[in-house]
Amino acid sequence: MAQQNSLLDQDRYCCSICLEQLCNPGTLTCGHSYCLDCIRQHWDNQALRGVYSCPQCRQTFERRPALVKNTILADVMEDLKRTRLRDTPPDHCYAGPEDVGCDVCTGRKMKAIKTCLVCLVSYCEDHLQSHYLVAGLKRHKLVEPTADLQNNICPRHNEVMNVFCRQDQQAICHLCSIEEHRSHDTVSAEAERNERQKELSGHQRATRARVKEVEQDLEVLQQEMDSINLSADEAVKRADEISADHIRSIERRRSEVIEETRTEQKAGLKRIQDLRKSLEQELVQMKRSGDDLDRLSQTQSHVTFLQKYPWNNSIRRSTRRPTKEAPVEVLLPEQPHTRAQFLTYSCEMGIDPSTTRLLLTRSNRGVFKQVGTAGGCRSKEILTGRHYWEVKWRAGFVAITVGYKDSSWIHQGFGKDSQSWALIIRLDAVQFQHNGITTLIPGPPPSRVGVYLDYRAGTLCFYSISDTMTLLQGVQTTFTQPLYAGLRLDGLTAEALVKSVTLYYRLTVLG
Repeated sequence: MAQQNSLLDQDRYCCSICLEQLCNPGTLTCGHSYCLDCIRQHWDNQALRGVYSCPQCRQTFERRPALVKNTILADVMEDLKRTRLRDTPPDHCYAGPEDVGCDVCTGRKMKAIKTCLVCLVSYCEDHLQSHYLVAGLKRHKLVEPTADLQNNICPRHNEVMNVFCRQDQQAICHLCSIEEHRSHDTVSAEAERNERQKELSGHQRATRARVKEVEQDLEVLQQEMDSINLSADEAVKRADEISADHIRSIERRRSEVIEETRTEQKAGLKRIQDLRKSLEQELVQMKRSGDDLDRLSQTQSHVTFLQKYPWNNSIRRSTRRPTKEAPVEVLLPEQPHTRAQFLTYSCEMGIDPSTTRLLLTRSNRGVFKQVGTAGGCRSKEILTGRHYWEVKWRAGFVAITVGYKDSSWIHQGFGKDSQSWALIIRLDAVQFQHNGITTLIPGPPPSRVGVYLDYRAGTLCFYSISDTMTLLQGVQTTFTQPLYAGLRLDGLTAEALVKSVTLYYRLTVLG
């Protein structure tokens, strides 16, 4: 409270010429008081015109008044100085390395609380009072303290740069706007700042949305890692249970299964961890970019904002979505035997829109089929290595096909030429068809089928999946062209969807 009273007293006894506390004060006949040195120097400057006036009320004097010291006011100033010594501001009121200091303070500078964009000076609370008291100063533009005032000055004309040239994308002063930028498209710096601020807000929203998406992707990856670990642990547990009954005969096989399972586990975890590391790095970059945009958005000086604005549009490119890496192909010394081993070669497949007359889902990984119509679709992915995928449905007719790109099986048939192989599941029968030859497969129709392809070995197998995997049909040939996976629907009344399950994609046909 003592310090506040001291500041108020200082404002009351301020010389309007030097804007400092009165020193050796003298009072004119009009009642206004000034530092004797200040008013004498002021009148020295007026001596050439032969006019002497009060700087505040403009009252003129025929002769230069003889000035004497106002002893009463001088005593008041001394009392005020002693009061200020007792009320010395604490250390936190002074400017530190990270603060903007007052440009008027001498000696140890106080913290600036405002910067005047007209005076191009930063003021502490004491020296700012004149901007609240003097009528001419009240119209000045005050902003939060800023240390880059020189960036607001035109180096050519030494004027404040308050105009922006859109053609050259730079801040200029009003003299530049009527000289070398006369024919250019110019607006006020404040107007350009307001327009770019709106654009920047959109970038900020996009960045925050992308950060949220990456965090969600990381959560999905964590779930997949947990599923991989669970699947591996279950495989090890099953191996232990089998070895307990036949310990001597299968001990060596048990070791092999454990080693294979752990190898699969490490390979799967490595893929996920590499992708997770990439997403985490992007998340850090997006958050850092978001912080930079926030700081730029809060910049008070329009010129500083425009000078630091990323005109190269790099922030527009910071919101792209990353793509998942393709599964790494792992070649085992022999053909898989268990479903866990088949899943090692699982693949993610999307639908090629140019190959189907059916309605695609939003993700292009499934199709919708209308009542009474038939149609096929082909995968976008080319199959030239080891691959495995599964198809599951509830009712109706479905043909699971593999064929060359030039084959006509998509719209005209499945397995009717030498370039396609098809497993056809009807309500009462299962058939295999290739090159127009149909083979009836005994047994009830399955509800889920797994397809295994080893392109180099020329192996194509269709399995019925329940508690175990039963081979329905196997093909041994030499593939001469890249293969594609396909699906043909007929008689179904619902939709076909691709759904992500751990490391493989399941094509589900709902009846």
